[in-house]
Amino acid sequence: MLRNIDRAMRLQELNSQQVQELQQELGGLVVDGVMGPRTEARWKEWKKANNQAELDLIGPGSVRLLLSDEEVMTRGEYDLALAPASKKDRDRYYRPLMAAMEECNIKGPARIAMFLAQLMHESGNLRYDEEIWGPTPIQRGYEGRRDLGNIKVGDGRRFRGRSLLQLTGRANYQNMGNMLGLPLVDNPELAREPVNSARIAAHYWRTRGLNEIADKNDINAFRQVTRRINGGLIGLSDRLEHWKRIQAVLT
Repeated sequence: MLRNIDRAMRLQELNSQQVQELQQELGGLVVDGVMGPRTEARWKEWKKANNQAELDLIGPGSVRLLLSDEEVMTRGEYDLALAPASKKDRDRYYRPLMAAMEECNIKGPARIAMFLAQLMHESGNLRYDEEIWGPTPIQRGYEGRRDLGNIKVGDGRRFRGRSLLQLTGRANYQNMGNMLGLPLVDNPELAREPVNSARIAAHYWRTRGLNEIADKNDINAFRQVTRRINGGLIGLSDRLEHWKRIQAVLT
């Protein structure tokens, strides 16, 4: 089964049963279990349409996205909730976010509204998947910060904030890479790919117990979530504005 794939692999490595399942999911193909030119081309088209790199490979992330058939929220709800973002950015992140939220059980109005509100603020309405580097005085302070795991010269800039929730610091890249099976320390830019970026944000949220806090669905819970993501309450008014808008869409 495709769901049993636990590493990135070339299409030619799939067995006949896996190829048949892939052909069924992609649609418009003869389901014969043969990885021929048409199936390969259809897969590459699907990956391009879903903003995925490494067109010749299939792995756990792309499989989850392909098989994500349960809607966390409708496309109409998503577009209204994330209206301040451009259509291009909403299109780029819709499927990756839905798959990541499904994977990390970010479901139901309370969880979805808090998660997306924080994400919209941290990413500047889905515009930024990488911290803009000055460096500012704060950014210079990243260098040598052992609490971030920045133990080598240049780690501050190399492991600057990336993904929709701004993953920062060598230690956090290492931990998240281990969790998701991605070589983020060797290749930090992987954190910017839409599928990876969405999964990083969702797993960051889940592993810090934010689903359970969001279930309380009140202003105190929202403040607590903000502190766990931001370390303080910076940008609280903007975060709250996003939260109220998304709540209105989902209720």
